[in-house]
Amino acid sequence: MAKKVENWGANRKWNENVKRAVLADVVPLDTPYVAYIDPANACNFRCKFCPTGHPDILRKIKRPVGMMDFNLFEKIIEDFKQFPEKLRVLFMHKDGEPLLNPRIGEMLALAKQSEIAPVVWLTTNGALMTREKTIEIIESGIDYVRLSVEHVTAEGYREMTKTFEDYDGLRRNVEFLFNEKSRRGSKLKIWAKMIDFTFTEEELKKFGEDFGHIADEVLLTGTGVWTDQMGIDFNLGAKPEAGYDGETPIKKNRIVCPYTFYNIAVNFDGSTGGCMLDWSHSLAAGNVQNQSLVDIWKSPEMNRIRLLHLEGRRRELLSCNGCQCVQFMPADNELDDHRERLIPLFKA
Repeated sequence: MAKKVENWGANRKWNENVKRAVLADVVPLDTPYVAYIDPANACNFRCKFCPTGHPDILRKIKRPVGMMDFNLFEKIIEDFKQFPEKLRVLFMHKDGEPLLNPRIGEMLALAKQSEIAPVVWLTTNGALMTREKTIEIIESGIDYVRLSVEHVTAEGYREMTKTFEDYDGLRRNVEFLFNEKSRRGSKLKIWAKMIDFTFTEEELKKFGEDFGHIADEVLLTGTGVWTDQMGIDFNLGAKPEAGYDGETPIKKNRIVCPYTFYNIAVNFDGSTGGCMLDWSHSLAAGNVQNQSLVDIWKSPEMNRIRLLHLEGRRRELLSCNGCQCVQFMPADNELDDHRERLIPLFKA
């Protein structure tokens, strides 16, 4: 379990009021529950625990790098309106740092104003959160900003990210965001989260003290997403004992990852798949530049990927081979016991 930390939030579930269905009872879905849009798949950090922080790997698999064009973003938003229902939540991030996109403020505002989802999130490392961008974020009307904190000292940041060390400046950025949104009466919520690698109790205490008064929630999350892929241990030696939330028990022999059955993820270039953790873009089933999101969601290629999971062959997919996330799914997302019944549904 994750270590306890003083002076931090209660780790309330942001979606605790959402009635959750048993996934096996409702798939195939006509509308995905969750969507991820990647405004920029480049990053100003080179974090050791993230595939984007290893450009040598990305060059080897020839993953493209760039910013999402605003016209493409507009098309994506319009496509989401064509689904029969609204999304449950929209996340404005995937492979990179969203604030690198010069039109991120406009994107956030359009995403919220479109009402394609009742909840809109932005995840950022906070380093590029100038006062101008901060005000754009607040004025966009989005619901949550999740700040990825990588360490609690300048030296720790330099070691973890390879490119950044202004920890005090980052805290000032977050403090300005918190004070400004409070001054304006904004309903925006700020979550500061840090991944539980091998931090000491003193470092965890400092995390709580440094962010406890400038964030609405301060969270310690588990490791175990892209572990041991292409020869790199992205857990950095940590041995997770529970899921990302620190509570969900590990099921090491789980066969089916449910993400592709209820997630849709649009990369910066419009290529689209069913998982936000698809760092290699090996799960892309189409491209929204010349297809509709509805058609991609129901496409034979997307179903082929789902079938690989149901048939126990997910390791044939680069992003899924070695991904530990499949072990941490909550019980209501369990599909293993329903494989025989579900396979014909996705072969049709």
